[in-house]
Amino acid sequence: KEAEVKLVAQLFEKVAGEACQPAAFEEGVTMIVEFLDDTATDVPQVYDFMARMLRGSKLPQETVESLADKISVDGDPEVKPKDKLIKAYAALVQ
Repeated sequence: KEAEVKLVAQLFEKVAGEACQPAAFEEGVTMIVEFLDDTATDVPQVYDFMARMLRGSKLPQETVESLADKISVDGDPEVKPKDKLIKAYAALVQ
């Protein structure tokens, strides 16, 4: 749910860089990111949710793109899952 995602993103933002290093965030979300496209079947807003949490973790753009490269997808979708995540992530900057 969106409310929970906002809370997690706020928590990530508070601990990012101090109590939790970027590598820990990256390691922690890698397995989740790999299955984002599958999760999108049940949770259509999953890309927006993950983007919000990644933004909260203050990971650099390069790391977010590297994580997005790991999204597993079957076939050749019209919009690639990586592009969905990067677009959602970029929208949070504006």
